[in-house]
Amino acid sequence: MNQSRSNMKQWARIAWRNITRQRKRTVLLAGAIAFAVFVITVVNGYTGGLVDAVRENFTQTFGGQIYISGAVLSPTGRQINVLRDTDVLLEAIEAADVDVEEMNYRSRTLANLIYGSSEVLQIVEGVDFAAEAQFRDTVRLVEGSWDEMAEPGSILLPVPVVEQLDVAFGERVLLSVTTITGQRNVIELTLRGIAAEVAGLGISSGYVQLADLNGALGLARGEYQTANLRLFDPGETDAATDRVVRELSIMASVYDPYADSEGEGSPAPMQMMRQIMGVGGSEATETWTGTRFTVSNINDTTDQLETVVGTLNIVAFVIFLVLLVITAVGITNSYRMVMMERTQEIGTMRAIGVKQRGIRWVFTLEALFVAVIGTAAGVALSGAVTSVVGLIEWSASTALNAFLVRGHLRASISIFAIVRNVAAILIMTVWAVSAPAKAAARLEPANALRTTY
Repeated sequence: MNQSRSNMKQWARIAWRNITRQRKRTVLLAGAIAFAVFVITVVNGYTGGLVDAVRENFTQTFGGQIYISGAVLSPTGRQINVLRDTDVLLEAIEAADVDVEEMNYRSRTLANLIYGSSEVLQIVEGVDFAAEAQFRDTVRLVEGSWDEMAEPGSILLPVPVVEQLDVAFGERVLLSVTTITGQRNVIELTLRGIAAEVAGLGISSGYVQLADLNGALGLARGEYQTANLRLFDPGETDAATDRVVRELSIMASVYDPYADSEGEGSPAPMQMMRQIMGVGGSEATETWTGTRFTVSNINDTTDQLETVVGTLNIVAFVIFLVLLVITAVGITNSYRMVMMERTQEIGTMRAIGVKQRGIRWVFTLEALFVAVIGTAAGVALSGAVTSVVGLIEWSASTALNAFLVRGHLRASISIFAIVRNVAAILIMTVWAVSAPAKAAARLEPANALRTTY
């Protein structure tokens, strides 16, 4: 065992000496590997960061990871989208033993914003700005302040909507909404906040004080449209959602949006969107008493994005493997040249007692050292590039805004992905050098010593 360990150290020293004396070749091979590692690491980092950014933006913008909406039946049998029986909801959450960081009540509607002769159809959300301090970290104000937004009768609009309306900061706009019972109502609001386009994936909202929107919608005190739960541990989102649904089902009626859908899909977000678009109510297809709850979570919204990201990562990994195959061909050809250049040296080593296994190990270790150097350089370069890019604050109106976190592009480099990529590189390197290593080991000492190139 000690002799074997001693031999391995000796072979490693010889291999390291060889790559340091052939620096140009080492730099070229390591550079090719570094480029492949850099590409795959950056792609994996930004696709992972994209999902993390969208999750964080959705969590902040919608006030949590679990979304609970409600519906009641009117005396005429129409479905009215309103969250009542909040005591029942709170009891169910407590019984479900959900570790809630904060619970945020929201209301939202599809409203007509009117300024002069301009009119824009816009999702408007009511937020209790005083209660939701973390919400402020998501919305990037271009003009105005949160102190101004705290005043009653204020509205915050994204830049594109402000431009469409051609309204200036501090001016008044009309908000025309449909109440929960189907009537039209108009209130006057002052533009006290202009922000970058908030939310993500094409969902752009305006924001007003929760009390102002509730009044416009005809909601009574203690009534809302959604209750959103922010968890201490976002990883518990699906399990916590299941427990809340189970406890709510014991105490009240719970609507399962998946029950009416065929196959896979995302009916829960569609149900939420139907409630957003139709707050005036619709004809009910079934009956129930009290509030019927609908529970969904952030994963219903991001599952499709994660599928797309997974596909992108697979494509990137295939391209990475293609780059490795090209690099492997270069490694094979380079070490065939190495074998020819060192034929006499190999003959000398064999003559003084180095076995064939030792020659193979010298070649293999030499290639592995080059692979490790290239991999380390690629990972370090990708880390440096993503760190520098992460310091850039992107424009408030950029199309990337949905994937930014507080105006910065985030990269999330997975340790698993790095380990997988490193394993692929090492396996490919050993495979690429195996043929030249075997050919070098099979050289007869006498013939090798007589050979000149």
